Amino acid sequence: GGGGAPTALVDQQSRDQPAPARSCGINKRNGDLFVLYDTGETARFPEQSGRRIEAFAPTRLKNPIGLELALNSSDEPNCCGQVGVLDGDTAAISLYDLDDGAPLGVARIAASFDVEGVSAATAFGMGHGNFGGPFRNGVLALAVNDGAPVLRLAPLNGALEALAVPFGEAANPRTLTPNSIEGQCKDLAAESGAVAECAPYRDEAPFAGPAIPEFSPPAPKDADTSLNEDAPAVDE
Repeated sequence: GGGGAPTALVDQQSRDQPAPARSCGINKRNGDLFVLYDTGETARFPEQSGRRIEAFAPTRLKNPIGLELALNSSDEPNCCGQVGVLDGDTAAISLYDLDDGAPLGVARIAASFDVEGVSAATAFGMGHGNFGGPFRNGVLALAVNDGAPVLRLAPLNGALEALAVPFGEAANPRTLTPNSIEGQCKDLAAESGAVAECAPYRDEAPFAGPAIPEFSPPAPKDADTSLNEDAPAVDE
């Protein structure tokens, strides 16, 4: 280099970490940093406090794979956000309130039709937003390696509604009538708290939504409707 400090390191801050980190995420609203550690514990580094470490949620997972944030896309103040942590051994996503770390429940992708449920995963992602189709109000995505990498998807709004978690509308919806999530997710009673099971979406599987009426365009006024009426008959 030319002797000067690289731009990327001008405002870099160093903090002692309690354990090796596995994943992290940033709250784009306020710049807070969330970190997941090998121990399954999570911490928050608020932007306004100069990145001073704060305990967030002790997930106690044996194989914590990843951490993701889902931020509400609407303009509603103080609503809403979730932090998700994936247990790779069970493919269960533990959800926590973005503001105070309160546990919200656990989401899993269950079997649907001839599609197997997800019992183990290598990575995951989630987010509010309009992703089209049945995912107009958010999506959960799990990476599964059954001989070849596969993504399994489920509607995030279905999991949140099954867990009675409030959330706002997605930004820029493509339709004024969002797809119904009835039958896609269900809530289950469990000793550890609320659990939501969501059926994965398949391209060939129909999803709930407004019916599309059949439509036959009228023939143009100058169209030749005689077709082959005047054609000579063919002797057999």
